[in-house]
Amino acid sequence: MSLSVISSFLLTVLGIVYALATFTMSNAPFGRAYEPKIFPAILAFFLIVCGAILFVKELKEHLEKKQNEDTGSISKQYLIQILLTIANGVIYTLIFNKIGYVFSTIIFLILQFLIFGGVKNLKYGVIVAVVFAVAVYYIFNGLLGISLPKSALGYL
Repeated sequence: MSLSVISSFLLTVLGIVYALATFTMSNAPFGRAYEPKIFPAILAFFLIVCGAILFVKELKEHLEKKQNEDTGSISKQYLIQILLTIANGVIYTLIFNKIGYVFSTIIFLILQFLIFGGVKNLKYGVIVAVVFAVAVYYIFNGLLGISLPKSALGYL
């Protein structure tokens, strides 16, 4: 089974479990007794529907691909990308507290753009990495009041 089929199946199961948990919630002590269950029930419904649709679609594609291909092996390039991403994640966790959120995230994202996009799209990767890291930093620190590790420079 492919990862897409498994994850779409798990999404459907999550929706079912969420729906069951929704209906075991206690009623509101005053006002309309069912109101606390409305939004979770809607969310559970959409999780089940979207998960089921995605599961059927992915399973159909998986079965068609199985018929067209004899081998289900992972390509060498894809395997290298996976291993480089794991190594990049380890490096990210090692430097995160030492050089701060912004700089470590920029380095991580630039390396990910190199791994998956190559050098030809690097300038867009640098722009996206810088904008994303700085924006998330200011959202967490400024708007939400959640402090992220700062660099040795004392800011960002």
